[in-house]
Amino acid sequence: IVYLLGSESAKKLIPVEFKSDIVKISGYISKPDLSRSGTDLQYFFINGRGISSKSISNAVRLGYYNLIPKGRFPVAVLDLELDLSEVDVNVHPAKRYVRMSHEREVCDAITLAVENALKAEQLVPEISLPEKKPVQSVFVEKTENRAEEKLEAISKADAEVSVPEEKIELKVPVPEKKFSPLIKEEEETYHFTVRDTEKRLKRSERVLSKTQKKPERAVTGLDKARIVGQVNEVYIIVEMEDGLVIVDQHAAHERVMYEQICDIGSSGWQELITPVTLDLTSKEKVLLEEYIPYLEEMGFAISEFGPNSYVVTTVPALLGKMESAELIHDIIIDLLSTGRVKGDTGMFDNLCKTMACRAAIKAGAGCSMGQMESLLKQLDMADNPYTCPHGRPTMISFTRAELDKLFKRTG
Repeated sequence: IVYLLGSESAKKLIPVEFKSDIVKISGYISKPDLSRSGTDLQYFFINGRGISSKSISNAVRLGYYNLIPKGRFPVAVLDLELDLSEVDVNVHPAKRYVRMSHEREVCDAITLAVENALKAEQLVPEISLPEKKPVQSVFVEKTENRAEEKLEAISKADAEVSVPEEKIELKVPVPEKKFSPLIKEEEETYHFTVRDTEKRLKRSERVLSKTQKKPERAVTGLDKARIVGQVNEVYIIVEMEDGLVIVDQHAAHERVMYEQICDIGSSGWQELITPVTLDLTSKEKVLLEEYIPYLEEMGFAISEFGPNSYVVTTVPALLGKMESAELIHDIIIDLLSTGRVKGDTGMFDNLCKTMACRAAIKAGAGCSMGQMESLLKQLDMADNPYTCPHGRPTMISFTRAELDKLFKRTG
């Protein structure tokens, strides 16, 4: 494995073991934070023979679903054991390509094997510091002819791990009963209020209580963590048993909302006091017509209102009454900007992702201690708490060892 992938990539692999009626699968796949722009680090074997297969590669990618961004591919080394009668190796002169009698069943097994392996693994990305030459001290001992060395004490390589000059404000949350808004009234940079944050989180918490927790679920340890505070109203700092975790509040809530929307589908609808009008281009109008059945299934009511205009009169109850006309407009426009998606499943999934992104709390939303606890609790109960629906990480971790290394506490 090290020979094929290199030592650094090999460190980020997780084992795969799976057996079905027709195939036995073993090997290794990468964690989601290790992906490539192509399939150059994918190696597949059937009964010990190296082969190339787009079908197998697609099956592996499908197992990651939205754990990695679109256009990225995981690293994989998989060996498939099949009955010899199931494989025809004579379809290519070099025998690099094979024909399988039950290719679809084999690919389904590969996807399931990948999904199971990922679910069983801790997938929080860890910050690994590259090995570097010892950092020269800024305080150089006074010796002859060393004046110039003082100016070079901090090298270009060291700058990568230096403390940034930008001021970072850590807001330690106050107890709930003494809570004061973290967004001042005079600040108009953000349109999201603490009250807005509370409504968004409580809405997803209510929905979460109505859905059954699935048996196979990742274990994050967030339920036992201690919240330290909020940085720049974007990130939540969490103390873990062996280090700390930084949570992206928008990506985390987006993941929670996405799973809830997918699980319950339509949660009813609510009528808008003021209907929202959409003025579309001819191309957007054609795309909207394709999405309307899926939008209606989720609780939207959309009808024509002129040559290139549509009017929205109801929205899903899951969005809540506090949503604005601008937000409803943004959901539809975001949906149309992605263009056509293949198949009913793809159309529905794209709608769920768009709704989740727009309904989630945003960067710049101040959170109280109770709100942060609620979000982390919901994230801990998610089937895939490690990435947002678009493949971005919801959290990254620093182990105690990495923190000690940053502060030169290791000998």
